[in-house]
Amino acid sequence: MSADVTICIPAYKSAGFVGKAIESVLGQSYGDLKLLISVEPTDDGTEDVCRAYERDKRVTVRVNPERLGWVGNSNACLDWVDTPFMAFCFHDDWYAPDYVKETRAALLSDPGAASAFCQMQMHGERTDVMRLADIEGTAFERALFFLCTHQASVSLKAMTRMSGGPEQVRLRPIGPMGYQGNVIASLEFSLCGTTRIVDKVLYHKIVSDDTQTADWRRTGAEALAVLDAQARAAMLNIIAKADLNNAEKLTLSRVILARALLGGHDGPEALETLEEDALNSAALTALAQEGVVAEGAPAQDEAGLANAQLADLSARRARQYVHAKDAHGAMLYARHSLRMDPGNTDAQLAEATARLQQARTTPDEHLRAAMKSARVVTDADPSNARAWWVMAQVARRQGRPEPALRFARRARAGWSGQTDQIDRFIAALERSDA
Repeated sequence: MSADVTICIPAYKSAGFVGKAIESVLGQSYGDLKLLISVEPTDDGTEDVCRAYERDKRVTVRVNPERLGWVGNSNACLDWVDTPFMAFCFHDDWYAPDYVKETRAALLSDPGAASAFCQMQMHGERTDVMRLADIEGTAFERALFFLCTHQASVSLKAMTRMSGGPEQVRLRPIGPMGYQGNVIASLEFSLCGTTRIVDKVLYHKIVSDDTQTADWRRTGAEALAVLDAQARAAMLNIIAKADLNNAEKLTLSRVILARALLGGHDGPEALETLEEDALNSAALTALAQEGVVAEGAPAQDEAGLANAQLADLSARRARQYVHAKDAHGAMLYARHSLRMDPGNTDAQLAEATARLQQARTTPDEHLRAAMKSARVVTDADPSNARAWWVMAQVARRQGRPEPALRFARRARAGWSGQTDQIDRFIAALERSDA
């Protein structure tokens, strides 16, 4: 059987550790693959270490005539790929034995997916597992989710389908260090198709300031500001040329500008600093420069649509924080959503649930606020069972069993899925009432 997967290792000054990456690839449980190692010129013995593995017929070692930098070397690898699937294993990282088998299977099971990755174990300066989620939905939704989550380098490490768009993506050399090259390329990948995540730790990554991709951290503030502006311009250019409507382009442009203004930090606290009017103006100006909207075009309609889209995203993120039992993060995202769309019932419900979680430490204030937010939801949508359930729990905590029982019965009547917890809640109240 001919190989249908190419694994690429761009290598530079890695004689002491590239062997671990190579052996992790050659030891894969799925063996019908090619391993392409692209070596940058160096005198530390990296080429000799890599060439020793050419005894395995799956291995090809190429040495660049001159140093290309990590971005140029990665692009050289992409230019040589001739199989339906490919993935990078960077020279100081390594695979678990089933990485290729599992990610390849995920792509085969979803013909619309552009790439597939996994959960990632960090080593070195961090030792946590980076938990990742599918990037799915429309092209706009995928790009928005990517920009608002910490999944910047997923696409470069993912198993990628080399057709339908991803095969045309190349990293952009922003400055001599390839600043934000992974982020810019991953944005393009997100526009190409879905990314599926295998819920297993199959990729191991070294986190260190000594890596090639971290050179920018040692750059002065002035030079870094220039690189940051160039990276933002590249991302805005990608969005301007994407197959999206103007409101979607405005939304994504605002997020790109917000990320840059916040130094790349996009956690819940960062949302508190957003200046909506300024971002609308800046995004419209950027799109006007790309010819997407007319210079001086009125922002009201476009910005209104963008606000609604961002409000929905923030409400979705608020729900994720609720499920993670991070009430603080849920509150900030919910409030951000409600500032842009006061009628967003998903955000109201997320805020109510977060308030209920916070009530364990400061009960009275949060219980009252939770009841108020949940009441807004039931007034707008009397069939919202989750809101009635929040109200039932709040009423019980407030020592009001009769409304708690009434609210719980409303929740039970409209609930979809398992109702064991609500049933126990109702039974306990009925026993106490008896």
